[in-house]
Amino acid sequence: MQDSVDDHFSPPPGSRQPGTGPTTDEFENTRIIGMRQFDTARAQTESAASAVGTGIDVRWTYADFSGFTVRPEFTGDDRTHTTSPAALGAAFAASSQEDGGGLPELGLQEGERGGNPALAALSSVVMPQWLRDAYAPKDILLPVGSIPGIVQQQLPFHLARLGGFFLFSCPFEPTIVAGSRLRTALADTLGVDADQIVVQGYTNGYGHYLTTPEEYDQQDYEGGATPFGRWQLPATVQIAVDLAAAMRDGRAVDNGTSQPDLTGAIPNSPSGVAFVDLPAPGRAFGDVLSQPAPQ
Repeated sequence: MQDSVDDHFSPPPGSRQPGTGPTTDEFENTRIIGMRQFDTARAQTESAASAVGTGIDVRWTYADFSGFTVRPEFTGDDRTHTTSPAALGAAFAASSQEDGGGLPELGLQEGERGGNPALAALSSVVMPQWLRDAYAPKDILLPVGSIPGIVQQQLPFHLARLGGFFLFSCPFEPTIVAGSRLRTALADTLGVDADQIVVQGYTNGYGHYLTTPEEYDQQDYEGGATPFGRWQLPATVQIAVDLAAAMRDGRAVDNGTSQPDLTGAIPNSPSGVAFVDLPAPGRAFGDVLSQPAPQ
């Protein structure tokens, strides 16, 4: 994530079509991009300037995102706001259409492709007003957080220091700008350069996407898959800053309460195993479905 990323950056239409990249060969593109990352990492480890100091420290907490209170200094409008129980929107089901995803036959669209006015009209009838207000402008498709135990909502966050290197981990997949804002907030609180901070998503939990409020308002795939509403990123920034301030000042933090362990609580299918774990008819696990091309 580059801290020079423009908050208003948007890739030009058609720039992320499948099969595009340095070459027209997707396998060669994978090799090239992987080598770029490897060469850069190796250069940093071999440089005398890469020393990160000594010492290890960590702060961590669980936060209940079904109703997390976000303080005014993090909301951008000087008002207190609250996240909402997880809900996935119509744009989530539309998937990332510019990347070739989605099911057009369902008639669901990302926001930049016109959104889902028919579903919005239906929601205005079947969804209570308070629920629509909580997630606006998301067209709610699956209010999964309203059913206990369906999705994880008490989520873990960690800030680790290895010498002068800081790793903030969260259970979301941050967009580029969301990650950039997290890095900036952490750098400002810790008094270090943003280059010393890495934001790592999908760690120790799973909470779908993390978009900026502006990206959420756009309601493309990523916004539709940001489950806890428009204030999810400000809530995450608040948690990151609180962890960073505690680490900086040498204070302990309240670790919160983890999600209840649902091991054994989810019923088996009638056959005793999940259908998705069965091989296709006439096949066995381990069968080669398609031979690789000869070298």
